[in-house]
Amino acid sequence: MIDPSSRRDLFGKLIAGGIAVHVPPGGAVSRGIGHAGTAAAPGGVALVPLFTEVAGTPLPDTCELVVTGGYREPGRGGASYRRDRQVDRAWVARNPRTAFVDAAGRGYRLSEPNIDVLQTGALGNGTADDAQAIQAALDEVERAGGGTVFLPPGNYRTLSPLRLPPRTGLSGAGPASVLRAERTDGIILGAADDIGPRRLADFMLHGRGCEGYRAIVVDVTNGKRCQGPVFERVFLAFFGTGIASRGLWHATFRTVTMHQVWRGFVFSGQNVKILIDDCRLTHGGQLRAAGTSTGIQVGDESPGARAEDVQVARTMIYGFDKAIVWRSALFGGVVHCDLDACGQKGLEMVTADGGFTFANNWVNVIGMSGRAIDCVPLGYQPEATNILIANNNLNGRAASRGSCGIALGNQQADITLDGNSVSAAFETGISAVGVRRLSLQRNKVARAIVLQRCNEVAATHNFAADGLKLDGNIGLDLGTKGGGTQ
Repeated sequence: MIDPSSRRDLFGKLIAGGIAVHVPPGGAVSRGIGHAGTAAAPGGVALVPLFTEVAGTPLPDTCELVVTGGYREPGRGGASYRRDRQVDRAWVARNPRTAFVDAAGRGYRLSEPNIDVLQTGALGNGTADDAQAIQAALDEVERAGGGTVFLPPGNYRTLSPLRLPPRTGLSGAGPASVLRAERTDGIILGAADDIGPRRLADFMLHGRGCEGYRAIVVDVTNGKRCQGPVFERVFLAFFGTGIASRGLWHATFRTVTMHQVWRGFVFSGQNVKILIDDCRLTHGGQLRAAGTSTGIQVGDESPGARAEDVQVARTMIYGFDKAIVWRSALFGGVVHCDLDACGQKGLEMVTADGGFTFANNWVNVIGMSGRAIDCVPLGYQPEATNILIANNNLNGRAASRGSCGIALGNQQADITLDGNSVSAAFETGISAVGVRRLSLQRNKVARAIVLQRCNEVAATHNFAADGLKLDGNIGLDLGTKGGGTQ
């Protein structure tokens, strides 16, 4: 890709080297350069000020390459176009932003494998609808075999969703590159069988009137997959949902920031091998949508395929009613995360076949009757689980009635609680009702540990300031008592 400044340098060097410059009638003429008519251009190169002026222009018979100084205005969106005998008027009708036919019927198309959206006519002025121009750039790079479309600094308004092709990515210049979606989804990813490299990075995606819309959507059904996308340094704001996914495989979300979203990540149906690493999700109350605000939801209530191996690490989730809702998944984990200012719950877990780890996290619940970790999924039938909850710091605002640090129940099984600290800001520190095969060790609880109707329980080396309260348990092994009364 040639940026506008280097393209102007090329324009000047070609002139200095004696190459003729063809300027169409009525076109701009640089100082000291006369009209070149249809004279042959040495080297088979013709220079034209703007792409919008090139269609139908008579070019020299020897012309194999056309270089423009801009798309609609000088210095913005200049590109090079090579002669291609496959390009005819029908081709141009399908691709009017990236190809043209000259007066003699010779066809030309973009010659560069990676292009920027200015080269397909995007303005980035915050007013014009740039959706078609950006889509044309994405489609052109896909036709060329795949690559990356560059989003230069600017404000790109879109009134329809952008559809990312299977082998093409989108990269910007950081916070200066802004997509502004109005009453529409932002970017839609379809089926892609190849695992990368398809990368979305270094741009901002803002919604306007998008409470009922999604910033990034993956919705692949009928056994198809969207494989391998990588999201890095992407900032999403003011959408009902940040990222909604069904059918995503082998995907990485790293340093993704979401601000003022009602729901952050929503994984429905089958999503396989997903990593969320070092991300930031905040809901500050400025945007409202239907249902309960949720930072991350894994799985849904509908029957069928479930998520597999979803990992969340080093991620901050702030200000949602529920930070993480784990409906169903085969394997997964949440480690070294900060779940702060949770209105109702830090983690709500239904079932996690094959193993689930929740470790080394900070959880702060500010709502009344809140629960830092809630594994009491009333209304659902959990399958046998294998859960490790270890070394978490759990805190709340006030010990309101019904509040609990860790709540387990409804036939959950194979659960280990190890080394967790639960503050006095809960009415009950740990509560387990009807749990099978439960191990509690080295937990420090400023309130009570309550065990009711549990089967096969080992509780060793725990501290409970308000004691260990037991009722109707079977197969209970207390081991060594901690500092509290048991």
